[in-house]
Amino acid sequence: MDGSPCCVLSVPANRPTFFAKAVASDADTLMLDLEDAVFPDQKSEARRKALAALRDLDWRRKRLLVRINALDTPWGIDDLMLLASAERLDGVMVPKIETAEDIATATRLLERLRGGREAPELHILVETARGVANVERILAAAPRLQSVTFGSGDYARSVADWSSFTGGPLGETPSLQLWAKARVVNAAYAFDVTPIDGPSPSIIEAAARRAAAASKAAGFRGKWAIHPEQVPAIREIFTPAPEAVAWAGRALAALDRAEAAGQGAAQLDGRLVEAAHRAIAHRMLAEAGKKEEH
Repeated sequence: MDGSPCCVLSVPANRPTFFAKAVASDADTLMLDLEDAVFPDQKSEARRKALAALRDLDWRRKRLLVRINALDTPWGIDDLMLLASAERLDGVMVPKIETAEDIATATRLLERLRGGREAPELHILVETARGVANVERILAAAPRLQSVTFGSGDYARSVADWSSFTGGPLGETPSLQLWAKARVVNAAYAFDVTPIDGPSPSIIEAAARRAAAASKAAGFRGKWAIHPEQVPAIREIFTPAPEAVAWAGRALAALDRAEAAGQGAAQLDGRLVEAAHRAIAHRMLAEAGKKEEH
């Protein structure tokens, strides 16, 4: 599938009544959740409902993921084994990745269970102190990895940070979280993996917009939503503005003219643009869904 996730709308796999609304949303990626959204005594039922939905529903052109349970739980391997037969499955989200060995195991299982057929995309969650400490080794060990999501809730628990659970200042991200996010984002860019930020709890439009803007400012290229009301703000924030797309087109044209004239840089709007700006312009156009080649 072309492109990377921009807005990942998470839907509890045991709540089929939510599926149609999710499909009708503007999210580019839908994720049926078998993990945190499902109580332990409902795991098997949720797995069956997810498989039936993958088989029977019209998901349109959405990227479709399933978040399985962690592989060291009683449910994770069974999740993978059942999903291996699903044709309409673009990718698997594996939580609680903490070491390079974890991701190597997930990759081997996906490939083996597909029985020679093309394996679905691999997406992971890094959400513990140990995972952040190993994030560079984790991403280096997975050449087929599509995205890495930072899970702030589980990370907060792993470092005994209770501020977000006990009424800390709304909208303020603790310094340790900022450091962890920066490390995950930097590693993602180093190993050509899309960094995605986890969800924010508020469905109030202004709060959802602030959270999405903060995620983008931190370097993430997409964000999870846990309610359709959060989707428009996320899509807007992570889609380049029309003026940015226009700038990208003009920058590429100016650089093409400069290159034809044997020059390494060009002037645009009173500023110099060079090779680094070409890469930025191409990324803007790609993220805006542009197909033109320059």
